[in-house]
Amino acid sequence: MPATPPFCDLLARRLAAAVYTLLAISTTGAADYQTAVLTDGPKAYYRLNDDTGRSPINRNSGSLGAAGNATNDLPTGVVHPFPGAIVGDGNRSEFFDFSTRTEIPWNAALNPPNTQPFTVEAWFYPASDQTATGQSPINNRYAYPTSTPGRQGWVFFQRKPSADYVGGEQVGWNFRMYNGIGTSGRLDVTSLVP
Repeated sequence: MPATPPFCDLLARRLAAAVYTLLAISTTGAADYQTAVLTDGPKAYYRLNDDTGRSPINRNSGSLGAAGNATNDLPTGVVHPFPGAIVGDGNRSEFFDFSTRTEIPWNAALNPPNTQPFTVEAWFYPASDQTATGQSPINNRYAYPTSTPGRQGWVFFQRKPSADYVGGEQVGWNFRMYNGIGTSGRLDVTSLVP
């Protein structure tokens, strides 16, 4: 009668085979990040991977296509190259200071009603805190406190880069939502880590 391997050995072999399969799948998926992102069917997807040049249009690769193309505003003409987020990927990242922006036109598909959830995913690398000029790498508003209708929507920005930095605000990234005029009716969530 042939010897039967113990149950633990069978389980360990099957588990090892499953792990190797998952590793092979994840390695293949990591090879093409853009395909992985587009598989989720985003409405908008912007690479923002300039080197030291910048065209006036950031092409939307999401399901909205050209209707979601973004416009680059670069009044100073200065673009700084920074390495991208994906190790081994030769693409660069886009640099914004307080005078530059990329604007996405209003589109109902990108502005769900306040009763529906939405997801925004991005990679940010703070090259400088530039807190005096109000750095905000992403937001859904472009309004000043004196403008009409005032501060509404949401904004994501970096607070103090470390605890020893001068100023009374908390350390880290901050997500703020407004529902009012000026600074009334706001909700703040701060990471407390740089």
